[in-house]
Amino acid sequence: GVLLSQLVKPIPNRSELKGTEEQLDVLIEGLAINTQDASFIQLSEQGTWDYKGNKTECSILVMCESLGGKFIDIREKIVSKNNRLRSLTFSSDRKRMTSVILTEDNRLRVHTKGAAEIVIELCKDVISETGEVLPLKDEMREKFLRHINSFTSQGLRTLCIGYRMLDYPQEVPNIREYVDKLADTDIETGLTLLALVGIKDPVRAAVPSAVQQCKKAGIFVRMVTGDNIETAKHI
Repeated sequence: GVLLSQLVKPIPNRSELKGTEEQLDVLIEGLAINTQDASFIQLSEQGTWDYKGNKTECSILVMCESLGGKFIDIREKIVSKNNRLRSLTFSSDRKRMTSVILTEDNRLRVHTKGAAEIVIELCKDVISETGEVLPLKDEMREKFLRHINSFTSQGLRTLCIGYRMLDYPQEVPNIREYVDKLADTDIETGLTLLALVGIKDPVRAAVPSAVQQCKKAGIFVRMVTGDNIETAKHI
Protein backbone atom coordinates (compact mmCIF):
# COMPACT_ATOMS: atom_id res chain seq x y z
CA GLY A 1 0.00 0.00 0.00
CA VAL A 2 0.86 3.68 0.06
CA LEU A 3 0.35 5.16 3.53
CA LEU A 4 0.95 8.89 3.99
CA SER A 5 2.77 8.84 0.60
CA GLN A 6 5.11 6.04 1.70
CA LEU A 7 5.14 2.83 -0.35
CA VAL A 8 5.00 -0.04 2.14
CA LYS A 9 4.78 -3.82 2.06
CA PRO A 10 3.66 -5.43 4.27
CA ILE A 11 1.71 -3.22 6.67
CA PRO A 12 4.27 -1.35 8.81
CA ASN A 13 4.22 -0.59 12.49
CA ARG A 14 3.13 2.89 13.49
CA SER A 15 6.70 3.87 14.36
CA GLU A 16 7.83 3.15 10.79
CA LEU A 17 5.59 5.83 9.26
CA LYS A 18 6.81 9.42 9.10
CA GLY A 19 3.53 11.31 9.46
CA THR A 20 2.62 13.35 12.50
CA GLU A 21 0.89 11.70 15.45
CA GLU A 22 -2.33 13.54 14.59
CA GLN A 23 -2.23 12.32 10.96
CA LEU A 24 -1.67 8.74 12.07
CA ASP A 25 -4.54 9.03 14.56
CA VAL A 26 -6.85 10.32 11.81
CA LEU A 27 -5.85 7.43 9.49
CA ILE A 28 -6.47 4.86 12.24
CA GLU A 29 -9.78 6.47 13.17
CA GLY A 30 -10.93 6.31 9.56
CA LEU A 31 -9.98 2.64 9.26
CA ALA A 32 -11.97 1.80 12.40
CA ILE A 33 -15.07 3.94 12.05
CA ASN A 34 -15.58 3.89 8.28
CA THR A 35 -16.20 0.14 8.14
CA GLN A 36 -19.44 -1.72 8.63
CA ASP A 37 -20.18 -2.48 12.26
CA ALA A 38 -20.89 -6.10 11.29
CA SER A 39 -17.25 -6.53 10.23
CA PHE A 40 -15.17 -7.82 13.13
CA ILE A 41 -11.78 -9.45 13.71
CA GLN A 42 -10.18 -11.19 16.66
CA LEU A 43 -6.92 -13.01 17.28
CA SER A 44 -7.12 -16.80 17.36
CA GLU A 45 -5.17 -18.99 19.76
CA GLN A 46 -2.72 -19.58 16.92
CA GLY A 47 -2.04 -15.85 16.65
CA THR A 48 -3.84 -15.38 13.32
CA TRP A 49 -6.81 -13.14 12.64
CA ASP A 50 -10.29 -14.63 12.49
CA TYR A 51 -12.65 -12.68 10.23
CA LYS A 52 -16.36 -12.11 10.74
CA GLY A 53 -18.22 -10.23 8.04
CA ASN A 54 -16.91 -8.64 4.87
CA LYS A 55 -13.35 -9.84 4.15
CA THR A 56 -12.26 -6.58 2.56
CA GLU A 57 -13.42 -4.61 5.57
CA CYS A 58 -11.82 -7.11 7.93
CA SER A 59 -8.52 -6.57 6.11
CA ILE A 60 -8.90 -2.83 6.75
CA LEU A 61 -9.41 -3.58 10.45
CA VAL A 62 -6.24 -5.71 10.47
CA MET A 63 -4.36 -2.69 9.12
CA CYS A 64 -5.92 -0.54 11.85
CA GLU A 65 -4.69 -2.94 14.54
CA SER A 66 -1.25 -3.30 12.93
CA LEU A 67 -0.84 0.49 13.07
CA GLY A 68 -1.54 0.43 16.81
CA GLY A 69 -5.25 1.20 16.76
CA LYS A 70 -7.96 -0.62 18.70
CA PHE A 71 -10.92 -0.62 16.38
CA ILE A 72 -13.40 -1.76 19.03
CA ASP A 73 -12.40 1.06 21.39
CA ILE A 74 -12.56 3.67 18.61
CA ARG A 75 -15.98 2.50 17.46
CA GLU A 76 -17.40 2.36 20.97
CA LYS A 77 -16.03 5.79 21.85
CA ILE A 78 -17.67 7.44 18.85
CA VAL A 79 -20.89 5.41 18.76
CA SER A 80 -21.51 5.56 22.53
CA LYS A 81 -21.44 9.36 22.39
CA ASN A 82 -23.66 9.32 19.28
CA ASN A 83 -20.93 11.20 17.45
CA ARG A 84 -21.29 9.47 14.09
CA LEU A 85 -23.63 12.09 12.67
CA ARG A 86 -24.13 10.67 9.20
CA SER A 87 -23.23 7.66 7.08
CA LEU A 88 -23.25 7.56 3.30
CA THR A 89 -23.42 3.85 2.58
CA PHE A 90 -21.56 1.89 -0.04
CA SER A 91 -23.35 0.89 -3.22
CA SER A 92 -22.28 -0.62 -6.52
CA ASP A 93 -23.02 2.74 -8.16
CA ARG A 94 -21.16 4.93 -5.64
CA LYS A 95 -18.31 2.48 -4.97
CA ARG A 96 -17.47 4.27 -1.73
CA MET A 97 -18.71 4.86 1.80
CA THR A 98 -18.39 7.89 4.03
CA SER A 99 -18.84 8.68 7.72
CA VAL A 100 -19.20 12.14 9.24
CA ILE A 101 -18.16 12.29 12.89
CA LEU A 102 -18.14 14.96 15.57
CA THR A 103 -14.71 15.18 17.18
CA GLU A 104 -14.07 15.81 20.88
CA ASP A 105 -13.32 19.47 20.13
CA ASN A 106 -16.68 19.85 18.29
CA ARG A 107 -15.30 19.78 14.78
CA LEU A 108 -16.66 17.75 11.89
CA ARG A 109 -14.41 15.16 10.30
CA VAL A 110 -15.31 13.27 7.12
CA HIS A 111 -13.84 9.82 6.43
CA THR A 112 -14.22 8.33 2.94
CA LYS A 113 -13.12 4.91 1.69
CA GLY A 114 -13.79 3.26 -1.65
CA ALA A 115 -12.64 2.25 -5.11
CA ALA A 116 -9.29 3.94 -5.61
CA GLU A 117 -10.00 5.33 -9.08
CA ILE A 118 -13.22 6.93 -7.75
CA VAL A 119 -12.07 8.34 -4.42
CA ILE A 120 -8.81 9.80 -5.71
CA GLU A 121 -10.89 12.06 -7.96
CA LEU A 122 -12.51 13.48 -4.81
CA CYS A 123 -9.10 14.39 -3.33
CA LYS A 124 -7.53 17.83 -3.71
CA ASP A 125 -4.64 17.44 -1.24
CA VAL A 126 -2.24 14.74 -0.11
CA ILE A 127 -0.06 14.21 2.96
CA SER A 128 3.57 14.00 1.91
CA GLU A 129 6.24 11.69 3.35
CA THR A 130 7.35 14.53 5.61
CA GLY A 131 3.85 15.17 6.94
CA GLU A 132 3.16 18.28 4.87
CA VAL A 133 -0.29 18.73 3.37
CA LEU A 134 0.30 19.50 -0.30
CA PRO A 135 -2.00 20.15 -3.26
CA LEU A 136 -2.56 16.97 -5.27
CA LYS A 137 -1.22 18.38 -8.52
CA ASP A 138 -1.30 16.55 -11.85
CA GLU A 139 2.23 15.14 -11.59
CA MET A 140 1.62 13.73 -8.10
CA ARG A 141 -1.85 12.50 -9.07
CA GLU A 142 -0.31 10.58 -11.97
CA LYS A 143 2.13 8.97 -9.55
CA PHE A 144 -0.74 7.68 -7.42
CA LEU A 145 -2.62 6.52 -10.51
CA ARG A 146 0.44 4.47 -11.46
CA HIS A 147 0.36 2.86 -8.01
CA ILE A 148 -3.33 2.07 -8.52
CA ASN A 149 -2.62 0.49 -11.92
CA SER A 150 0.23 -1.52 -10.41
CA PHE A 151 -1.99 -2.88 -7.64
CA THR A 152 -4.95 -3.69 -9.88
CA SER A 153 -2.77 -5.40 -12.49
CA GLN A 154 -1.69 -7.80 -9.72
CA GLY A 155 -5.34 -8.66 -9.06
CA LEU A 156 -5.46 -6.64 -5.83
CA ARG A 157 -8.67 -4.99 -4.66
CA THR A 158 -7.50 -1.40 -4.47
CA LEU A 159 -9.01 1.18 -2.13
CA CYS A 160 -8.32 4.84 -1.53
CA ILE A 161 -8.76 6.35 1.93
CA GLY A 162 -9.23 10.08 2.44
CA TYR A 163 -10.57 12.58 4.93
CA ARG A 164 -11.43 16.24 5.34
CA MET A 165 -12.42 18.67 8.07
CA LEU A 166 -15.89 20.02 7.31
CA ASP A 167 -16.46 23.64 8.29
CA TYR A 168 -19.84 24.76 9.54
CA PRO A 169 -21.30 28.07 10.73
CA GLN A 170 -20.77 28.49 14.46
CA GLU A 171 -24.29 29.87 14.88
CA VAL A 172 -25.86 26.59 13.71
CA PRO A 173 -28.40 25.66 16.44
CA ASN A 174 -28.39 21.92 15.70
CA ILE A 175 -25.28 20.48 14.11
CA ARG A 176 -26.89 17.09 13.44
CA GLU A 177 -29.70 18.67 11.44
CA TYR A 178 -27.14 20.78 9.58
CA VAL A 179 -25.18 17.69 8.53
CA ASP A 180 -28.37 15.80 7.58
CA LYS A 181 -29.34 18.57 5.16
CA LEU A 182 -25.99 18.65 3.35
CA ALA A 183 -25.88 17.18 -0.14
CA ASP A 184 -23.62 14.15 -0.54
CA THR A 185 -21.53 16.12 -3.01
CA ASP A 186 -20.92 18.83 -0.39
CA ILE A 187 -19.50 16.19 1.95
CA GLU A 188 -17.51 13.96 -0.40
CA THR A 189 -15.31 16.64 -1.92
CA GLY A 190 -12.01 18.35 -1.22
CA LEU A 191 -10.56 15.31 0.52
CA THR A 192 -6.97 14.83 1.66
CA LEU A 193 -5.53 11.54 0.46
CA LEU A 194 -4.29 9.39 3.34
CA ALA A 195 -3.67 5.97 1.83
CA LEU A 196 -3.96 3.58 -1.08
CA VAL A 197 -4.22 -0.08 -0.14
CA GLY A 198 -4.11 -3.21 -2.27
CA ILE A 199 -5.93 -6.18 -0.76
CA LYS A 200 -5.46 -9.72 -1.97
CA ASP A 201 -8.75 -11.56 -2.37
CA PRO A 202 -7.84 -14.99 -3.79
CA VAL A 203 -10.20 -16.92 -6.00
CA ARG A 204 -11.78 -19.77 -4.06
CA ALA A 205 -10.05 -23.10 -4.61
CA ALA A 206 -13.08 -24.72 -6.26
CA VAL A 207 -13.62 -21.95 -8.83
CA PRO A 208 -11.01 -22.86 -11.53
CA SER A 209 -12.19 -26.46 -11.81
CA ALA A 210 -15.83 -25.36 -11.84
CA VAL A 211 -15.13 -22.95 -14.70
CA GLN A 212 -13.34 -25.71 -16.64
CA GLN A 213 -16.28 -28.05 -16.17
CA CYS A 214 -18.64 -25.38 -17.50
CA LYS A 215 -16.46 -24.84 -20.55
CA LYS A 216 -16.34 -28.56 -21.27
CA ALA A 217 -20.13 -28.63 -21.09
CA GLY A 218 -20.35 -25.80 -23.62
CA ILE A 219 -21.39 -23.17 -21.07
CA PHE A 220 -19.99 -19.69 -21.58
CA VAL A 221 -18.74 -18.26 -18.27
CA ARG A 222 -18.89 -14.49 -17.70
CA MET A 223 -17.82 -12.64 -14.58
CA VAL A 224 -19.94 -9.83 -13.18
CA THR A 225 -17.98 -7.68 -10.73
CA GLY A 226 -17.77 -4.21 -9.28
CA ASP A 227 -13.98 -4.43 -9.11
CA ASN A 228 -11.62 -2.31 -11.17
CA ILE A 229 -11.41 -3.61 -14.76
CA GLU A 230 -7.69 -4.43 -14.43
CA THR A 231 -8.34 -6.42 -11.24
CA ALA A 232 -11.11 -8.29 -13.04
CA LYS A 233 -8.82 -9.05 -16.02
CA HIS A 234 -6.17 -10.50 -13.71
CA ILE A 235 -8.74 -12.73 -12.00
